Amino acid sequence: MKFNQSDLILIGVFITLVFLTYHYIETARKVNEIGQLTPEMVDEMSKDEIKLFIDKSNQIREKYNVLPQLFLLVSGIGVFIGYSLSKVYEKRLNCSKVLEFLPKEEKDAVKVILDEGGKVPQHIWRLKLKLNKSKATRLAYKLEKRGIVEVERIGKINRLKLTKSFMDALGFKK
Repeated sequence: MKFNQSDLILIGVFITLVFLTYHYIETARKVNEIGQLTPEMVDEMSKDEIKLFIDKSNQIREKYNVLPQLFLLVSGIGVFIGYSLSKVYEKRLNCSKVLEFLPKEEKDAVKVILDEGGKVPQHIWRLKLKLNKSKATRLAYKLEKRGIVEVERIGKINRLKLTKSFMDALGFKK
């Protein structure tokens, strides 16, 4: 099941509301456990007991007043992570849609370059694909001819780099 960004935001808002509702119910329960000071109770209690009662009541209120901010923070982080993961998932989905049109050999070659961050020395690429030198060179030339990779010559080493247009088609915009 795929969620879009608005679904994730709604889920985050719903979780926040659930936590806030829980917080207020829990605060009310704790305050009711202590009870309310009535005039009869004040008459029977010493000043130290009244002060202790009020301090305990204030401590509980202070403890539970921090929770809404904590829940909002956690929910916000959850929404952010969900949004980020949806973007990563969306890129992978775009990537797999584009790659399915390539032959298996070329698809595997592009995946290796993607796994290496979009650029890779040709000798490492060749080793990961388990190709001999001539087959790797022919495949690199075929990918370059299709506009998928650029072969950069750096000294005696070739580096394969996915073209900007191909990266855009995969959904990787810089």
